[in-house]
Amino acid sequence: MGLGKHCLVSGHDDPPVPEEVRNIGVVERVILDHQARKVSPLSFVPIFVMGGAYAAAAPDSNAFGGRRDIGYVVNISATSPTVEGFAAEREWSREYWAALLPHAAGSGGYINFLAEADDARVAATYGDKLDRLRQIKTTYDRTTSSTSTPTSAPHNRP
Repeated sequence: MGLGKHCLVSGHDDPPVPEEVRNIGVVERVILDHQARKVSPLSFVPIFVMGGAYAAAAPDSNAFGGRRDIGYVVNISATSPTVEGFAAEREWSREYWAALLPHAAGSGGYINFLAEADDARVAATYGDKLDRLRQIKTTYDRTTSSTSTPTSAPHNRP
């Protein structure tokens, strides 16, 4: 990443928070606990509330691979001004993500938030659009020149 920063971004989709979870505060406790553990003031966790036009769009109306029935997208960004500080922030991000995952709608998410995506996460993110994306990329973008996100080139995967 530019500007002398070292950054790892992880994210996933979360379902709408049911009333019983809101009352208990399980997710809130996970968030508060992990926010307090970060070391770098540059690390951050934006939480995007989904709904409205996003949720109203038909799943097959566009190329976006994410789910439309989620309540939130949590983006955990571990950022450090130094290489030495990055290891601790990366571990913080991974532990945070693992703690939220049991409460998530799945391990998919917004493709640009998947810094360490494996085949299963890429497949969960694109869902049933993955095969179509592979066909399009194989035909029109075999070298993935139209993207700077390595995980958005699933046609190269086995």
